[in-house]
Amino acid sequence: MKKYLTKLFTPLLVVLLVTPFFGAFLTPVTGQTINQDKALAFMENMLPVDLSRYSINLVNDSTMYGVPLAKDDNRIINNLLYELTSKDSNLHISFTFEKDVMTSCQITPLQGQIITNKQYANPLDAAKDFLERYQVYTKIDSSNLLAMLDNIDITKDSTITTENIKLTI
Repeated sequence: MKKYLTKLFTPLLVVLLVTPFFGAFLTPVTGQTINQDKALAFMENMLPVDLSRYSINLVNDSTMYGVPLAKDDNRIINNLLYELTSKDSNLHISFTFEKDVMTSCQITPLQGQIITNKQYANPLDAAKDFLERYQVYTKIDSSNLLAMLDNIDITKDSTITTENIKLTI
């Protein structure tokens, strides 16, 4: 029995000892509802996904303690993964938060088409709609970005620069 336990726990002990040397490691987090609430609000208000047609399940909530970018900088990165399932579609939506600020959101279709709540004539209309909703959602003035989109021809490769913003098609 002792030999069996040694074989079972030795690899686990090695992993626990080696993991901190790789600069970042994952640990499960409980009670991280603030970022979960932010992620759900972003899905409801910003993404053109018809959430009423999906069952939504949180499948991963983990925190990574990253390598500091500056002295005394404690990088705490929270990763959330939601699985949305319906009869005709299955997708993952992942979020990354650093210091409780969303730094990324990614939608990955797994099966079927994403069931949307809005149809767009072209990608330019989708981008404008997203920016308009983002402006309302964050209360950040995005009028300069919207103005840039008014001056772009999506049928041609082009670049527009305004102040410190560069848009390349």
